[in-house]
Formats: sequence, C-alpha cells, structure tokens
Amino acid sequence: MHPTTVNRDLKGLIGRKLVAESGIEADKRVRGVRITTKGRQALARAIPFWRQAQKRIEKALGAEEAGRFNTMLDMAYAKVQDSHSL
Repeated sequence: MHPTTVNRDLKGLIGRKLVAESGIEADKRVRGVRITTKGRQALARAIPFWRQAQKRIEKALGAEEAGRFNTMLDMAYAKVQDSHSL
C-alpha cells in the first residue's frame, strides 16, 4: 500500500481504538501498530460475515470462476500498486 493510504487508514483504526501504536525505539522511520482487545473483538464479529460473503460469491460464480475472479482482483490490485510507485 502507498504510505499515505496506510497512514490515513491507521488514523481511523487508532481513533476507533481498534489498533494502537507501539513504538519501535530502534528505528524511528518504522511505525509499529498492534491490534487491541477491542480490535480483536471487532475482527471476531466480522469474520463470519466475510466468510458468508465468500460463500455467496463462490455459489454465484462457481468455485473455478470464483478462483479466477480472485486472481483478477489480485492482478488489478498489483497494477494499482505498481502505478503508485511511478
């Protein structure tokens, strides 16, 4: 991810207390974060919804097409990331 995207996304997660900063004394260029208890609880609640969505996609497309769809999404994401580095 682009650093500005990471920072923007982290601000929201930190603000909601889902993650917390954890300082790394050895290298000030590195921003350490850790998931909080509240973040773990939110993740645990979200996982069943994510799994349900994955099953719906696979049911609608079939396992083979769903696999191709995921591959295309991965490729599109990689291309977007590559375009950020130009």
